[in-house]
Amino acid sequence: MPPTPISPPPKSASPPTIAATIDLAAERLAQAGCPSPLADAEALIESAMGGSLTRSSDALIPAPERCVVAEYVERRASREPVEYILGFCRFRGIELAVDHRVIVPQERSGVLVDFALELPTGSRVHDVGTGSGAIALATKCERPDLIVSGSDISRGAVAVAGGNAARLQLDVPFEVQRGLPPGDYDLVVASLPYRGEDDGPASRLEYANHQPHIAVYAGRNGLDTIRDFVADAPPGLRVALEHDPSQAVQVQALLREPRTVTDMLGDDRATIGVVA
Repeated sequence: MPPTPISPPPKSASPPTIAATIDLAAERLAQAGCPSPLADAEALIESAMGGSLTRSSDALIPAPERCVVAEYVERRASREPVEYILGFCRFRGIELAVDHRVIVPQERSGVLVDFALELPTGSRVHDVGTGSGAIALATKCERPDLIVSGSDISRGAVAVAGGNAARLQLDVPFEVQRGLPPGDYDLVVASLPYRGEDDGPASRLEYANHQPHIAVYAGRNGLDTIRDFVADAPPGLRVALEHDPSQAVQVQALLREPRTVTDMLGDDRATIGVVA
């Protein structure tokens, strides 16, 4: 039997409690295969209610708010990222606005920020494929002494990143650019697309179907964009590249003096080296 969506109550029905709505929403999301149904349900209902929630609360949810809850839960059941529904995400302690113009930044990408934190005072860092600006803005937030900039091929992404910089009051300029903009940089960090078109449906189960295709997929094996970027970069440039754990050896082969680091799960997540 297919799962039953959460529906707004009929006018004659009593408003449900917060606790009951959380339980029903979590059940719906579990049936849809969401990996964190209870946490998702609580976050969505909290947003719809405009405040904090108590898991055992007997407070009632009025019909207008429950209509919003029903919409949010069904969007999440379609595997739309919670962050798109809420309109924001958190990355290394900062809050970023996100929407369908950018991919949802993942904490695993923070390894690129860690590379920048190793630099001496006043170093120049550029973030290619900046998306929401997560890596560039987190770097500037944690190291205000660095000169940080970012770019993206997407005008929509640059608009999102610029808005985040303004709201966080961080001096990080962003520009629309294919590849690396001209300039002198001590380090270029890049979270470029690395999913392969041949990866199969498993890679699309959670977020890929809802995020911008150009920011997720890079050719049949996922390495086209990384290879093109390195080929076009000036020799001697120090770069740090995020990649899939299975791509570490291939990315190492593109650089001189490569060093690969692991993310919080112990997976080979990023490689730093020098363009030959």
